[in-house]
Amino acid sequence: MTRRFVLSVIAVVIGVAAIALAIRIDEFDVALDVDVYGSAPDEPDLAAALPGGEQISYLAADGVELHGWFLAAPGAGRHVTAVVFHGSHSTRAGMAPFAIGLADEGVSVLLAEYRGFGGSGGSPTEHGLHLDATAAIETVRTLAGVDASELVYVGYSLGSGVAVDSAVTDPPAALVLLAPYTSLVDLAWNDHPGLPYRLMMRTQLDSLARIGRVDVPILVVRGSGDQIVPPEQAGELFDEANEPKELVTIDGADHDLVGPDGPTTVEATTSFIRQVMQSDAGDRQGLDQPVLDGLSADDLAPDGVTPDGPAADDPAADPAR
Repeated sequence: MTRRFVLSVIAVVIGVAAIALAIRIDEFDVALDVDVYGSAPDEPDLAAALPGGEQISYLAADGVELHGWFLAAPGAGRHVTAVVFHGSHSTRAGMAPFAIGLADEGVSVLLAEYRGFGGSGGSPTEHGLHLDATAAIETVRTLAGVDASELVYVGYSLGSGVAVDSAVTDPPAALVLLAPYTSLVDLAWNDHPGLPYRLMMRTQLDSLARIGRVDVPILVVRGSGDQIVPPEQAGELFDEANEPKELVTIDGADHDLVGPDGPTTVEATTSFIRQVMQSDAGDRQGLDQPVLDGLSADDLAPDGVTPDGPAADDPAADPAR
């Protein structure tokens, strides 16, 4: 057996191994993106999930048709409006109880949807989600009773990365992050350490790298017992954020952010919005005496309102991702 033959065999083996590794990485990549987004749930029932709401259809910049839900706060005049981005393995319907709670406290809500979810076209990608969020924000500005200077972005779980990305490119009046992560790469490493996720994952949503470019008031809400996103990641994100900022830890809460002693996510969010809107208008870029009908310090929301559906102890509850 000649030396040249041996070297040729080694080269072939290395080549085959490299191809196999590339295929394996691609398989991991696809698998991880599926895990990031989950399966595409069917279009939810508006009347059942969000009484009084209306479906708003709009196009992303690349032509993908999206379907969001809008719930106007009761009463005449302008209202602060929250643009809400939901978590994975869910649809806009998962945030309907949260929207109802906000509307009861005088905050109008657009529940944005992602491509490939809840009857919207396309398939989700990180760039696609950016386009989807941009389209939702541009659309909500055109709705009756919405002042473009009074938008609050709210992101839950997966949606927290979408909200941070949107806050960098199109700053809102305030930003609310519910059960946020530092990045999806960090989250994957936490679950299964040892793989080169930064090379493997198409969708990374690196909020930690972006949060320092957000210059609006920020609220971070985490559960002390979150089993999906380690609460330390929310703390790290908060530390990196610019002032003014507030961190709320719900003791005993898992990823659904329901704790035995509260506060609810609606309470934390409306309290924060009230503080922001009542602060000196000169210290807030683009804010001009907004209206928050019904906001009060006490009894801000009914118990059991979770950001992603029923309360955790409800037998019908589906653990949020």
